[in-house]
Amino acid sequence: MKRITKIFTVSVVASMLLVGCGSSSDGSSTDSTSPTTTNPTTDVTVERGKVYDANVTDANGTVATEINGTNIYSFPTTPVYPITVSNGWIDVDGDGNMTTADVMLDSNMTSYSNVVTPVTTYISDENKTIREQRLARLAQDANLTEDDLLKVPSESSVDAIALHNAVYTHLKDNTQDINTTYHDLKDYYHQSLVDQNLSSNEVAIHMEEETIHNTLNNEVEHVTESDIEEHNLKIEQHDTKVDMNEQHDSKIDDNITNSSDHKIDINVTNDSNYEDMNNQPDIKIDNNITNGSDHKVDTNVTNDSNYEDINNQPNTKTDNNSDNKVTHSSDNSTDVKEQPDTEKQPNTNDQFKNNH
Repeated sequence: MKRITKIFTVSVVASMLLVGCGSSSDGSSTDSTSPTTTNPTTDVTVERGKVYDANVTDANGTVATEINGTNIYSFPTTPVYPITVSNGWIDVDGDGNMTTADVMLDSNMTSYSNVVTPVTTYISDENKTIREQRLARLAQDANLTEDDLLKVPSESSVDAIALHNAVYTHLKDNTQDINTTYHDLKDYYHQSLVDQNLSSNEVAIHMEEETIHNTLNNEVEHVTESDIEEHNLKIEQHDTKVDMNEQHDSKIDDNITNSSDHKIDINVTNDSNYEDMNNQPDIKIDNNITNGSDHKVDTNVTNDSNYEDINNQPNTKTDNNSDNKVTHSSDNSTDVKEQPDTEKQPNTNDQFKNNH
């Protein structure tokens, strides 16, 4: 019978937990929070060399957020093209840190795709046909594929990297012919870099340094010590803000741990430990668990099952007492078993007959 009581008790606990989680009236479990939908983000890569700390916006003015430590900027939704990139700085030497070897992004870059480069800026036009014609002409003159020209320079072929730099040179100084600069940079590669077994990214860095520090040295805005100090200050402020947010999130986690929902787990754990505490009757489990409106039913079932094991006492005590008194009667029945039998009281009907 104790096994039946324990199973019933566990069922009560499970019912209480389901109610707490938002079970419906028909017995099915429901989620207490309504489903939420999130809009997909769109990532945009900006590369002249890699461009950091830029202002990246779409045609509606939506601002993209820089993914920390990268030249990738994320829009909260699908952007409306074209995408415009302004300000920021170009990591010429590719070390990821702002130094005086780097230059500022002092002219805007644009794109009708999720890659922003000198080539996408050069072909940019609201008329799609014009964009396609410009791209086709560039590819034909350089003997390259259009797909190769639409990649970021650090992932392109050597010839495509050279063309990106030639286009950037023309954008900064329109007197510079694209084809002439393109062939000059190819010659530079074959004379100085071809034997070094460099990756595409390393070739892009070397050609960029050649373009900016030699060809365009007087046409670009170099990073100054003041720019570096301002940049480092922004990094410190950002890191401080991140630390404060992490501390705030930690406090929220502590509050959740101490919330009322945790009390259910504590009660369930305590109930399971009752079996090891002096073999106390299972009725104590029910008394601790059942604090809700349904506990009267649980108490009656548990007490009735235990009466069969206590001196075969009749169950009339349960019927004659209230639900709360049943619990006390059950405990007292255990005590009566250890006391000596008392003298049987005379029948009141016999006394009445004798007197008359």
